[in-house]
Amino acid sequence: MADRLKDQIVIVTGGTSGMGEAAAKLYAQEGAKVVIADFNPVTAQKVVDKITAAGGVARFSQKMDVSKQEDVGAIVAKTIEEFGRICRKNF
Repeated sequence: MADRLKDQIVIVTGGTSGMGEAAAKLYAQEGAKVVIADFNPVTAQKVVDKITAAGGVARFSQKMDVSKQEDVGAIVAKTIEEFGRICRKNF
């Protein structure tokens, strides 16, 4: 594990496959705490399990649809509630 993103919190939408999964794993490898946002809780939990097994910190917050503003607002609020903030740093 690296620490370039230590203490950063990120939300990764579509984090259960493809580029989203790769991004979630990379953020975690660099030390970020990762919240997976997706509509499929089963596959999201599999990615969370892979990240935590590798020593990272990851959560699946809730089932969500990024096309629905209320879902996006809810995951942002839940992430801030759990971690205190969301990363605002440009990479």
